Amino acid sequence: MPIGSVRFLKRHRSLFLVILALIYILFKQSSKAMRVNESTMGKYVKEYEESIVDSESYWRTKAHEYLTWVKPFSTVYSGYC
Repeated sequence: MPIGSVRFLKRHRSLFLVILALIYILFKQSSKAMRVNESTMGKYVKEYEESIVDSESYWRTKAHEYLTWVKPFSTVYSGYC
C-alpha cells in the first residue's frame, strides 16, 4: 500500500496529525529564534559602531557598568595593548 494512499492516511490519521503538530511547533520555534537573532545582531552592530566611533567613552561606560572598582580609574586607554 503506497504511503500517499487514502487508506493509509485514514488508518494512520492520528500519527499524521501528531507529525503535523510537531512540524508546526518546530517551525514556530525556529521563526522565533530567527527574530531573536536578528534583534541580537542589530544590538551587536550598534555596540560595535559605538566602540569604534568613540572608543574611550564606550569602554569607560562598560567599565563602570560591569566592574566594581576599589579606586576609581582616571585613564581608560594608555596606548598599550
